[in-house]
Amino acid sequence: MAPVGTHLRRGVVATLGALLVGNALAAATEAAEPPTPSASPVAFYTPVDGGTTAGKVHVVLGADPGVTAVQLAASTNNGASWQPIGGRLLRRTGSTVFETTWQSAGNGPVRLRATGYDSAGAPVGVDAEESVTLAASASRFAFTSPGARTSQVGVFKRADGRWFAAVSGTTTGAVGPVADAPLPPTATATAAASRLRSPSGVYDSAARTFTVPVELSAYAAQSPAPKRVPVRLSDGTSTEAVDAPTYPQTISAVRSTTTTLPGTRAVTITTRVTDQYGQPVAGAPVRLVGYSSGAAAGVRATTVTAVTDVLGLVAFPGPGTTTGYPTGYYTAYVDLDLDRRRDAGEPGYQTVVGTVSFAAPGRAFYHNNTPIAGAGGVVADSLRGTRDAAAHGYTWIDQDGQLSYRSHAALRRGSARVSRPADLSWVNAHGAPFNPRWLRKGRFETHSWSSIRRHRGLRNAVMTFKQNAVYGISVEWEVKDIRPFTTKVALDAAFTNLAAAAQRAYGTGWQSRVQVKMLSSLSGGQARALKVLRSARAHGFTTIYLARGNAARVQIPASAHRYVTYVRGARSGLYAPVPPVGQDAPVVVTGPPPVTNRP
Repeated sequence: MAPVGTHLRRGVVATLGALLVGNALAAATEAAEPPTPSASPVAFYTPVDGGTTAGKVHVVLGADPGVTAVQLAASTNNGASWQPIGGRLLRRTGSTVFETTWQSAGNGPVRLRATGYDSAGAPVGVDAEESVTLAASASRFAFTSPGARTSQVGVFKRADGRWFAAVSGTTTGAVGPVADAPLPPTATATAAASRLRSPSGVYDSAARTFTVPVELSAYAAQSPAPKRVPVRLSDGTSTEAVDAPTYPQTISAVRSTTTTLPGTRAVTITTRVTDQYGQPVAGAPVRLVGYSSGAAAGVRATTVTAVTDVLGLVAFPGPGTTTGYPTGYYTAYVDLDLDRRRDAGEPGYQTVVGTVSFAAPGRAFYHNNTPIAGAGGVVADSLRGTRDAAAHGYTWIDQDGQLSYRSHAALRRGSARVSRPADLSWVNAHGAPFNPRWLRKGRFETHSWSSIRRHRGLRNAVMTFKQNAVYGISVEWEVKDIRPFTTKVALDAAFTNLAAAAQRAYGTGWQSRVQVKMLSSLSGGQARALKVLRSARAHGFTTIYLARGNAARVQIPASAHRYVTYVRGARSGLYAPVPPVGQDAPVVVTGPPPVTNRP
């Protein structure tokens, strides 16, 4: 970035455009004189050539490294005579600028001149000159961040090579200012190629307060990175500058809020990104991913990654322009490495809209389908399995549930007459192909519990839950192929029965100790599995849908999210993860240590 608003004593002039513009410097030489440097080593950062400023003039200058002191002078007669402004200026420790305040005698046009000197006291190069107008009507800016004494300004260093910060303040002008970070005259900078936009600013025209972004990418190549950077404001006619102390931002928190669209259940999502001090991060790349319930494809809120504004905010209005997001889950995360996928260490926040099914969290549970001759046909469906689970430190066990008629009388009446919990018994058994030997290829659903209970080790739900409870074991009760007990009336009777058995064994906390699950791949497929789980949920059970085959690649219907608590076995990202425990923890706002900006 070239210096703004500087021209030479030998007649080269640069102007200020509608906002800040870079100046084009050229040298003019006289044929009789020896060659002279073509550019001044000093540049006016504020005020700028052609601008208007108040009678109390705040002067900030940049200079090349060879300049160690600067002498200012002013002329009110277009350069016919010059009056020095104070003594020679020196850089303050840690600063890259020369700075002073000059009180003029009156208003009107004035020329300013800056002469650079090296460490030996010799002039360096040619002088920098500019013309400004002193006027009471000039805009006056006051920085609140950074201020005369304030915390440092956070700088976010984006992966595409662009650096951003934000400054705040007030203005007496009628328009909001923009900001830039001027460079010394011979410094060069190459703009980083990026498909991401710059952060936007905020201006309150009534209060005349502003927070505006400033791009510091030109300073990215400096090593070591500067701890102070000049930041300049301009509203097109007046300017102000500050030697801003900076610190590198590390993103530590992402939080999202929702707003319900009138007349709908859909919401818009607003995400805020903050750093290690709880301060907003400007220019952070944020992506929104997730699924609306029952959708065939995931949500991609934007084709181009969104970028936070100067308040650290980014809004997601919906898949369309203002449609909002329906029931589902949506995760906003900071794509730090810009690879369009969420990696470890990229903070995010998950928003859940309405009631959704969650991806089943990881759980260590005892599962043992080793065949045995008796009991329920496999080790897990036996007292031996319960004891073995406890001996190995498990607190959950995977056990299977079949249905049988309770009595011969119920069996004679048939499944169409099943309507009462007393008509059925749950049997803890796997079923084919792991039937106990005595059942051969038969089914429990064609027998009565009163006729099969004599088989050694065979348990019903009451016995199984009671023994599990004694050993401190909770159970995932996997419902197997329970045809013909699949009518709504029969399922209501069956789960009333199962809930009573669970409460009898575990007491009032039974709902946290017994969960019901079912495979999508059994007879009747997804439709029957969901019908069973709907009934189980209606009777107070936490429900788990075990997705297999094609069902693992697509979501269950949107209506099923109301009664399926968890889904296990589905493709990663298809269902909402259980939100992290700490994602709603308040963001603690502290702030870096205050520093003195001005003498």
